[in-house]
Amino acid sequence: MSNRRLLAIWLICALSYIPFLFSVQFTGEEAIYSLIPFEMSTSGRFLEPTIYGEAYRRPPLLNWLVIALAEVAGWDGTLTYLRLISSASSILSSALVFLLLRSQVGLTFNHALLGSVLYIICWQVLGGYGWKGYSDALFGFFVFSSLVFAWLAIERSSSVGWILLTVLACFFAFLTKAVTSYFFLLAFLFAYILLCSPAIRPRVFLVSISVVLSGLLVVGWYQLTPFGSMMASGATVDILDRFTTGSFIDFFTNAINFSGETYLNFFPISLILTFLWIKQRSFNSGTTWGNVAGLAALLNFLPYAFTSHTHSRYLMPLYGLVAIYCLALYLRHRAEITENIVWRPIVLVVLLKLLFSAGLFQWYTEMKRPNLEELSSQVITIADGRRIYSKDESWIGISVSDLINRSRVQQGFITKDFERSQDFVLLSRFPLASLGVPVLTYRDEFFVYCGGTGITGLTCPKSTVFFKGSLQ
Repeated sequence: MSNRRLLAIWLICALSYIPFLFSVQFTGEEAIYSLIPFEMSTSGRFLEPTIYGEAYRRPPLLNWLVIALAEVAGWDGTLTYLRLISSASSILSSALVFLLLRSQVGLTFNHALLGSVLYIICWQVLGGYGWKGYSDALFGFFVFSSLVFAWLAIERSSSVGWILLTVLACFFAFLTKAVTSYFFLLAFLFAYILLCSPAIRPRVFLVSISVVLSGLLVVGWYQLTPFGSMMASGATVDILDRFTTGSFIDFFTNAINFSGETYLNFFPISLILTFLWIKQRSFNSGTTWGNVAGLAALLNFLPYAFTSHTHSRYLMPLYGLVAIYCLALYLRHRAEITENIVWRPIVLVVLLKLLFSAGLFQWYTEMKRPNLEELSSQVITIADGRRIYSKDESWIGISVSDLINRSRVQQGFITKDFERSQDFVLLSRFPLASLGVPVLTYRDEFFVYCGGTGITGLTCPKSTVFFKGSLQ
């Protein structure tokens, strides 16, 4: 494949993120990462991420980035900022694949660019959580950066600077989402120890010891920040819960479903890998760098596959490794196969993404999901200046609450705790018989109630039903 063709594909993929920055409302739980920064900024407590005024167990790096952008460009665009951060993270991760293959592995410009394309073309990266306003793309970028820096620290003689970058990238990944960033990195280093030559194993051990010692940064964070102990216990419980709860059927079912979902998310390189594995009847890529990437990806995949419950977006740090492994296998057999084996699946994914970018996903959202802007506007009208509270932690409730917060900045943010002695409007995920008939509903997923001592004097409308973006 020519450089021009590969570069065109890479540019199309990178530019295809742009329409999603502006065209589609909140998808899934994206609003969490808009709601929390607003609460942190409003309260002035930048080390204390909260949701509905209650402590949130994830570290706040992504929230800090959103606050910084909002202070410059305004709070109306938080969803755009989130998706911009995710899209930029995916593009930068793709660039890291190219730089590693070109500068360290020593591949030609064409082959390094193909590796970069194999990364960005994966459906999860191109059409899934690679652009959505979650923390996973940024987490994946920092974790993959730490793997690349560790790789360079091992292979290059002047390693102190690269070790420092490895430690910082891993810590930034922790600040973005979770302490699992260290597990990703240590699994990679373990794969390197198993497959590298004895001559460089001392360097691998040096990097590994540095990473373990850098765990003191995590301990310091947990000890010194206001919600640190809660974050630590929450992370521990979350990890243990995945391995200690659930029946054998739960674990078996998750292993099957998660493996199938992962295969689809890695398409088209999962299809290319399947073809190459069948052709050579072996998983060996023929190169140390390819085998290290493949083994590290496998070691990090298995703990997620063999749990009672998990989510495919947690694997975002592995897409760069799998792209590198896939490239190594392809290069081993490129003289025996036609370019179409790689080219046709790539073109298929690009066309599918262009359909999504051209309006297919926006059409689906408008047809199948509530109009969140209109729903929040109706709640504001009902409240008529009264305090609004929420016990709704579903994606609809969080999205509506965030839109209301940013429409009523002077009235503070929505919290959970409310007093029945005061007039209030309450958002709920479930019916609340104690508060009577809801004044606004969306299907059986969202309920709005009025209450308080002056309930008889409230100017709340009669029971209304919100459906498909309009009040009926």
